[in-house]
This record gives sequence, C-alpha cells and structure tokens, in this order.
Amino acid sequence: MKHQQDLERKLKHNLSGEKRLSRAITQQQEEETKRFQQQQKMEYKFLKEKLKKDATLESSTRSGCSRDEAVRCHKEDMQQSQAGALLRLQRHQATRQQRGVHQLREEQVRKQHQIVLANQHGYSSRRERELHKRHAQEVKQQPKSLKHKELQIRKQFRETCKIQERQYCRSASSSGRLARFRNVSTRPGRAKCWPALHERARKQS
Repeated sequence: MKHQQDLERKLKHNLSGEKRLSRAITQQQEEETKRFQQQQKMEYKFLKEKLKKDATLESSTRSGCSRDEAVRCHKEDMQQSQAGALLRLQRHQATRQQRGVHQLREEQVRKQHQIVLANQHGYSSRRERELHKRHAQEVKQQPKSLKHKELQIRKQFRETCKIQERQYCRSASSSGRLARFRNVSTRPGRAKCWPALHERARKQS
C-alpha cells in the first residue's frame, strides 16, 4: 500500500513537471517568434529605405520596371523570405519541443524504474530480516519447548502408571486375587517388588 502511494505521488509530480516544461517551451517559442517578427520588420524597413535611396540614383529603365514596381517586387520577396524563415522557425521550435518532451518522459520512466527497484529491494530486505528474526526466536525457544514436552511425557507416564495400579487393585479385589497378591508380595525377596516398580517408573520418567 505504501509502495503504491509513493508511486502515485511520484507520477503526479512527474506529470506536473511535464506540464511546467511544456508551458515554459511554449512561452519561449512565443517570445522567439515575437523577436523574429520584430527583427524581420526592422530589416524590411531598412531595406525599403535603402531601396528608395537606390531607386533615386539608378534609372528605372535599367531594371525594366518603374520605381513603384521595384518596391512592390522587393516587398513580395521580403514577404516570401519572412514566411519561409517563420516556417523554418516554427519547425525548429516544434522539433525542439518534441525532443524536450521525449527527454522528460525518458527521465520520468527512468526515475519510476529506480523507485520500483528501490521499493522491491527494501521489501526484500525487510522480509529477509523478519525471517532471520523469526528463525532466531524459534531457535531460542526450542530448548524450552523440548523441556516442556519432556515434562509432559513424564507426567503422562506417571499418570498412566497410577491408573494401571488402580485398575489392577480394583480387578484384584473384585476377583479375590488381592489377598494372594499381598501374600506373594510379602515373600522373601519380593517385599519390595511394588515400591521397586514405582522407583523404576520414576527413574524412567
């Protein structure tokens, strides 16, 4: 979730940066166009004045046209030249704008790729640390767990011995074998048979 939010925030930041760059390029193009038009007007005015001065010195018959026609021809040439220069400027500006937008998008893709790689690396590192921590806790708790299981087994063994003893006593008393068992247990060498059984069970537990 946090990774997705970071990615969306970076994407919004990149889009706003692209819009700012596009506005800056458009503004720069407008300023360059205005400067170019002003320069063309100044050149046209200068050449027009020069042509007027030259026309007064030269004969109109040498050029094959009158003074007004010469001014008109020069004006048309200037307009065509200005239109061609303006078209070339617009193409140059459009090409530069496309190049700038393309470079910006490549930079955005590169940054997003770096962000994704960094987030994946961070997630992998956190996951690895969590696994190591969990394994260390399991290893640390393992002796306690084994000791607890051992105590449970001993307790179950003692309870089983007690249950079997009670069952045997009940069975012996009900069938009349309890007296014989007592007589046998009092024989020489067997008086301690039953306590020995308990002692053996205790040692095994």
